[in-house]
Amino acid sequence: MSEWKSIAKVGPMDVIRSQTTNDIIDNLEWLHARTPAPCIIGSSYDMLEILAGTYYARKISLLPFYDGYSDEDPSIPKGLPLPFKAKLSNLMIAVKENTLDVDVDATLYVNGEASPLKVTIPSGEVGVFSDTLNEKVCDEGSQIYVVLDLSEASTGNLILYGWAVKCSLEV
Repeated sequence: MSEWKSIAKVGPMDVIRSQTTNDIIDNLEWLHARTPAPCIIGSSYDMLEILAGTYYARKISLLPFYDGYSDEDPSIPKGLPLPFKAKLSNLMIAVKENTLDVDVDATLYVNGEASPLKVTIPSGEVGVFSDTLNEKVCDEGSQIYVVLDLSEASTGNLILYGWAVKCSLEV
């Protein structure tokens, strides 16, 4: 097996990104070229805490391969672009602690729009919550991320272990 090397993204139509971003994209392209089987896209956290009732805790975006969140408008696409067409399914959210006073929806967004993949995290419950019924086909270059809607929460917090979505390369 030959060694896979990162190639700088400097073509006329390429967007210059950080080396870490290029490495992630290169690894996803390498995986797609060699494995038609499904892969997992998501993020894990060292207990990411989100507080209700604070200025940023309305709708926050959880980006793949990133250990934090974005509090920018969820309708603005963000995150790494998929280097291939894929079918996304089986959205899962792992919750360590939940003292929120209301249920919270976690929705997979694609290019700034909500997809059918959605998980409801019931108030006070912990564990792994999943949507195994819905799916979404995404084109190459699509940006995916999970949006937590805490706009109705006034007290409590949510501590996450992470999130994941199954990415099937055979569409």
